[in-house]
Amino acid sequence: MMNGDIDDGPAPLFISEEENSVVEKKKTVHNSTEKKRKEQIRHWIQQIGEQLPPLVTQKTEKERHGRSTLEIVEKACNYIKELKAKLENDEELQKVRLELDNMRAERDRLQEILKMAVFRQWHISINVKIGTIKL
Repeated sequence: MMNGDIDDGPAPLFISEEENSVVEKKKTVHNSTEKKRKEQIRHWIQQIGEQLPPLVTQKTEKERHGRSTLEIVEKACNYIKELKAKLENDEELQKVRLELDNMRAERDRLQEILKMAVFRQWHISINVKIGTIKL
């Protein structure tokens, strides 16, 4: 079976030099491509590691460059969880602040209404005492 394809029967016992050369070239290209892919993965994991704050890793800058991929991924995952929790708390705090602002505005509005009602009551009371109200 080749590359997971349908079984073409048993593999030939002898491969010509030309076929062997083609196979070797394919292997070389594949290995080169895979090596580049792994280098890119290492590069980006290192970039992620450099973005982690020292408090998360509790290591010096020099030590941060020698961390393992597993350590970087683990610390990054924990840091992302921490940031999500902070974001949720910040969003909740923002909602509470907005609600507080709305309540303050409502309080101020009601205080104005109360002042007007007290003033009207006082005005009516004064007019009654003076006898100027005509019923």
